[in-house]
Amino acid sequence: MSPYSDTKMPKLNELKHGHEIGKAPDFMRFIWAACEKCDTPRWVPYIKKTDKPKSLLCMSCGRGKQEGSGKGWSDKDGYVLDRLPSFHPDLHLARSDGSILRHRLVVSKHLGRKLQPYEHVHHLNGNKKDNRIENLKLMNGNDHLDRHRGKPYIHRIQDLERTVKVLEARIKILESSTISPQVDLYYESCGV
Repeated sequence: MSPYSDTKMPKLNELKHGHEIGKAPDFMRFIWAACEKCDTPRWVPYIKKTDKPKSLLCMSCGRGKQEGSGKGWSDKDGYVLDRLPSFHPDLHLARSDGSILRHRLVVSKHLGRKLQPYEHVHHLNGNKKDNRIENLKLMNGNDHLDRHRGKPYIHRIQDLERTVKVLEARIKILESSTISPQVDLYYESCGV
């Protein structure tokens, strides 16, 4: 016989104070609610104003929802971290606590493969929270160290110069495809 057999199972939407169910703070009210995604019942803080549980998803389902571009948190170095659920296909990229650096996850998904430990992801514009694929560059450890050591602005200037050249080439292509031949004749006849 189970030691919990005399314990009465709560009913869905049942409300209790924290001290009644061993949750802190003692005075807070909790509601027995099922996760909207996986139907796992659990005690959740009750928000009287909205008459709803604080969270509609359990921690596992909620973490899966955060992955990629949703909520996350920053580590001490300013990089955005996400927590992956235990069933996530990219869990092999995560740290032992299930957290993953979002920029590594973005590049891994973009490439369709696991990143190797020696592969580093560099934020081109220097903003560690800007994890758009256009702002991320995969490089080896030595190149990445060179980017951050001594004169990182030289590399940033070189990146910007390359971007300017690409944009100038695109402008020329667009201009050549949008200017009609009659306009060219008009300019030539005016001596411009």
